[in-house]
Amino acid sequence: NDKVLVTDAVGTVEWIDKSSFAAIADQVTITGAGTTLDPFKVEDLSIVTAKLGADAVTNAKLADNAVQTENILSGGNDKVLVTDAVGTVEWIDKSSFAAIADQVTITGAGTTLDPFKVEDLSIVTAKLGADAVTNAKLADNAVQTENILNGTILTEDISSGGNDKVLVTDAVGTVEWIDKSSFAAIADQVTITGAGTTLDPFKVEDLSIVTAKLGADAVTNAKLADDAVQTENILNGTILTEDMASGGNDKVMVTDAVGTVEWVDKSVLNTDDQTLSIAGDQLSITGGNTITVPTADGTETIVTAGNDISVSGNGSIATPYVVANTRPNIFYPPSIAVDASSTGTGRTINLHTQYTAQFGSPMVASNLAPGAIPTYANTDLYYYVTFYDNTVFANVSVDEFGVMTYDVIATPTDYNSLINVVFVVK
Repeated sequence: NDKVLVTDAVGTVEWIDKSSFAAIADQVTITGAGTTLDPFKVEDLSIVTAKLGADAVTNAKLADNAVQTENILSGGNDKVLVTDAVGTVEWIDKSSFAAIADQVTITGAGTTLDPFKVEDLSIVTAKLGADAVTNAKLADNAVQTENILNGTILTEDISSGGNDKVLVTDAVGTVEWIDKSSFAAIADQVTITGAGTTLDPFKVEDLSIVTAKLGADAVTNAKLADDAVQTENILNGTILTEDMASGGNDKVMVTDAVGTVEWVDKSVLNTDDQTLSIAGDQLSITGGNTITVPTADGTETIVTAGNDISVSGNGSIATPYVVANTRPNIFYPPSIAVDASSTGTGRTINLHTQYTAQFGSPMVASNLAPGAIPTYANTDLYYYVTFYDNTVFANVSVDEFGVMTYDVIATPTDYNSLINVVFVVK
């Protein structure tokens, strides 16, 4: 009873008392009955620090990211974890960094979220020691013209090219030393004076470069001074239209009152497209003179009045002819029905609309008569009500546009009543 089948240290299978497992009771918590259905188990979290041997937890036993900030033993307050000159990790006082405070600007609190940083551009000239910037510290092409103090490059600073040499640049700008004797090649081009020494350098003699010595197209626009080319320098007939800078569309080149050459709109010049106009008795033409037109005095044209026609004025500007119709143009508008079957106030009829409707489409016309009778606009007429039955109508009025307003105060006794209207042409 109460046996456990185990293998011993050499692999022999044997039954041992279950009580033998009590030996591990002081090490971990064992649960279970040791049966198939309920085997022995080491309880979760029952292995504590005191039960681990020295160096028992190796790197292989640590899960990734297992060691975190809180697992690092603090070095004390205001410390910084650094490595020394031989790589040993140690805590040092944060105040040690104060030694660099007078050299560069340090920002940050020295924490993970806000580490120490040297501020950009905080290392200034005053913080550099004498000869601190060596050739190894200079980037290629770092020293340029603006970095060199004028007059500080001495002749001994320039590497010699050998005896009797001249420092020149070639056709692509490369700086090189050439033999001084090479300058003999230009003897046929210009007059060279001087010995080629510091005290007596080579010089091209004034006015020694003549036309015959210039190559084709040698004088470019960049070589010409402003206003260098003048009239006497231009061969007659050699400036083509394509050589002229355009002034824009429909322009003409002219000189103004002070002789300045400029482009102006073609429209400002006198052309055949001129306008003849008259203002009062002045007849004028654009770009030309004016003449005075004779004033009418009444003797040039005689206008005689006829029946029902009057003429006034003498045809002059001050008193022009006025021909007037002395007989008023009066007519009755067509008949219309006015509803008076019931009483009411503020009723309206547009007399002009009724008139133009019937005149515009008469029911019958004589042979060859136009289809419509000419009519007047509503502002061309005066409107009159010459009679109305005041037992049926009241408050009758008509406005300047031919709209008549009226009240019906009673129905007519014989179903018939009258309103007479007259139109007068203004």
